[in-house]
Amino acid sequence: MDARVRYTNMVIKNSFIQLLREKPLSKITVTGICEKSDINRATFYKYYADPYDLLQQIEAELIIDMQKLIEKTNSENVTEALVVMLNKMKENGEIYAVLFSDHGDSRFISQVFSLCYQTTQSRLMDMLPAITQAQREWFYYFLVQGCSSIMNRWAQNGMREEPLEVAQFMNKLTITLLDALQ
Repeated sequence: MDARVRYTNMVIKNSFIQLLREKPLSKITVTGICEKSDINRATFYKYYADPYDLLQQIEAELIIDMQKLIEKTNSENVTEALVVMLNKMKENGEIYAVLFSDHGDSRFISQVFSLCYQTTQSRLMDMLPAITQAQREWFYYFLVQGCSSIMNRWAQNGMREEPLEVAQFMNKLTITLLDALQ
């Protein structure tokens, strides 16, 4: 991809994120994105079908980036994996804050945690041998919703706390629950 294409995509995405900060996705139009980006509609349609497609592509890129980071971390160290995720969120703070806002996609963080489940599923089996596979999934998704809520609140409050503090807190909650199930 040449520099002009990368620049055009960056401008479109930045304009879209600014609009998403101001109003819900259902109220964002291609015309509005084009006006804010100072591009014509043909340029927008060259890369995206509509604002929903643009959001999906932004989320897909973030998930791929997150997946690459998770794969590089030590899967045995949950706190380390969480710190990596939280640092990535903080690095792209505005995008994540908007995605976690009322105007964003509430399913986004669950998608990220679903990736984590794939890498931790066997570890959960080892840690919780006395419960069924269904119960392990319930446990995991219970944790995901709780951690999602913590990360959401953290993002909405400006990511003031250090990622390590947030990760250690989530890990402490997880260990407490694991101990209760063993």
